[in-house]
Amino acid sequence: MVIWLVSLFLNTVLECTAWPRSRSSRTSCRWRSTLDRGGAYEVTLAGPSPPPAATLECQAGSPCRVWFAGVDAPPAVTVRKGSNAIYEATSGPPPPASRVERLTSRDADARMDVEVASDKHVTRADLVTFSSDVATDADCESLAATPSKSGYSVAASSRGAGDWNFLVVGYDDDGALLEAGRAHVTLSDILLPRMTKVGTEALQSLKVETGEMDVKVNGFLCSASTVCYYLEPENILEPPEVCRMAAPNIEQCDMTAAYIQPESLIERSVQLSFTGVPEEDLMITADFSETSLTMEAKLYTNSEDLTPNPLTCEITGRSPKTCTFKVEPKVTEFKILLMALDSESTVKDSTVVEFEDFQTRIQQLTLDAIEVRWRASQNQEYDVEIVSETDGKIDSTSVICGGEKPEDSKVCLAYFFPLNLNKDYTASVRVQGDNKYVSASVRMQPVLETINIKELTLTTTGETRGLTVCFMESREKRKQNEGEKIVNKFVAVDANGRQVQMVSKSSHSSVSDVEEKLCLGPLPLDLDFNLSDKVRVLVSRENLDTQEILLSGDAELFVSDPPPKDDKVVIVISVVGVVVAVVAIGSLGAISL
Repeated sequence: MVIWLVSLFLNTVLECTAWPRSRSSRTSCRWRSTLDRGGAYEVTLAGPSPPPAATLECQAGSPCRVWFAGVDAPPAVTVRKGSNAIYEATSGPPPPASRVERLTSRDADARMDVEVASDKHVTRADLVTFSSDVATDADCESLAATPSKSGYSVAASSRGAGDWNFLVVGYDDDGALLEAGRAHVTLSDILLPRMTKVGTEALQSLKVETGEMDVKVNGFLCSASTVCYYLEPENILEPPEVCRMAAPNIEQCDMTAAYIQPESLIERSVQLSFTGVPEEDLMITADFSETSLTMEAKLYTNSEDLTPNPLTCEITGRSPKTCTFKVEPKVTEFKILLMALDSESTVKDSTVVEFEDFQTRIQQLTLDAIEVRWRASQNQEYDVEIVSETDGKIDSTSVICGGEKPEDSKVCLAYFFPLNLNKDYTASVRVQGDNKYVSASVRMQPVLETINIKELTLTTTGETRGLTVCFMESREKRKQNEGEKIVNKFVAVDANGRQVQMVSKSSHSSVSDVEEKLCLGPLPLDLDFNLSDKVRVLVSRENLDTQEILLSGDAELFVSDPPPKDDKVVIVISVVGVVVAVVAIGSLGAISL
């Protein structure tokens, strides 16, 4: 296939140029009428049968052009004015072929950008539209070319739906012909999808709902009758660019639409609750609009969409309103895109919450004490709160813990007592002052196996104080734990709620053929730790692999006369059940019981 450009100047020279690589041939004839030769001209191509011909009116001194379609070989061209005919023709080499890649409607009136892939410095282009096998100057637009990423574009008049044939010829500043390319496209009225900006201004995403047509929105493909989410794309074009394939390699695009911009959703709290099964409850409490009925959520990270299908829930309650999703977090740090929908599934309110799953867990230690455990990636202060599900009674404490770097994660612990047997309790953890919680629940039950604390030793030297605990263990029980990764934890809590703890291997000493004495410590107690009031001591044994509490025990300590700071004093305390009494105070030595 060949496209031919044939030009005749001053009624003396006929110039022919061919464009190969086109799906259908074109021949263009061009000449300039002399001042006294204006009028009707007839152009005929010899060769085909019947020979293509065109008659057109030309103005004196102005270029006059006609284009023919469907010519496969260099034709003989006759340009006739009345009885005068010009037959001389010269054919030059074909110019490079360019490629039309996109047609974009920019406004609702009459503008369409034609984008051409090119490596030439094109500053002006002729765009010729063929409605039949013949086109004239009336079908040609001479347009300024604007550089683009892949070549150049020209702003042409808009075309309606239907089949269109274009020829785009590029020129430089001097009018020299640089290249030419052709487009044969089928334009249609694009069924614009519903496009909604969701999230926040800083963490903005796009929700696209398509009709019966596959489209690309800002370069992202969304299939027909589908809801697509583009999570925090690098660039959300303004206005949106909606494209479809008008030919195998040519896009038809529309940039006349606008985004839906919902209101910002003000969330009061976000709580992730561990329920003992893989699916956890994610409860959102927020100031939902009156018309919001349901909610959608997407969980994602910077590199992964964690919920290919969005989560959904029904908004319930009055003031405040809540919505609870079922989730299975695969990672501990993620973002939650929240969208409140009305009865027409239109997004009314939206926001993004950056969330860390602390993996909060509760384990019962004794009849009235629990351990709250969580993992934290950043070293900061955490508020821990426990609530009775029966009477709503609340107790709380604060703990500074966490990893030294954001990518680190360390186990944090907090302890609560006294709690009531056969009652349900929920513990929640949050960064101090934040509104994002991770919680877990427990029901207090009888504890069958316990550690019986036999001795507490308080040692003070100057400003250094330490507490050691000793308890008895059967040799048989110890043999049962051999081969397992076992650690012992030692915790002391003062009357002000201040908690100190240590994880330690125990020291063993034989007492009899059936029992061994195990001691933990010394547990450092700083000067802020209150020894003038009751102190609760907790000891537990844990399987590191399963994180299961195997055994636990507790005791209470009260030192009526704190030892002086400038002497070394050892206090040995005898324990019977959970009743502890100071039996001796000695200077510079231990007092045997």
